[in-house]
Amino acid sequence: MGSKVIFYHSLTCPSCAAVEMMLKKKGIEYTSCIDIEEMKAKGVKHIPTVGLLTPSNEQQEEQSEKLLFGPSLSQWLREVK
Repeated sequence: MGSKVIFYHSLTCPSCAAVEMMLKKKGIEYTSCIDIEEMKAKGVKHIPTVGLLTPSNEQQEEQSEKLLFGPSLSQWLREVK
């Protein structure tokens, strides 16, 4: 895949549980984030959201994060692996 996956969610959200189940079913490794302040700082406005971190330069020191939620998250889950 080439990207690091961060899963932004809450522990009580049914949609989040469904996305987490799909991530596990597809064998996608991810880092879980339930910290609301961190989500706000990264611009996450909806949960569940998946952040895809990819290197943004040749030295791979900096990373850019693409946030997927709603239809774009559903499409990514269908297409990945």
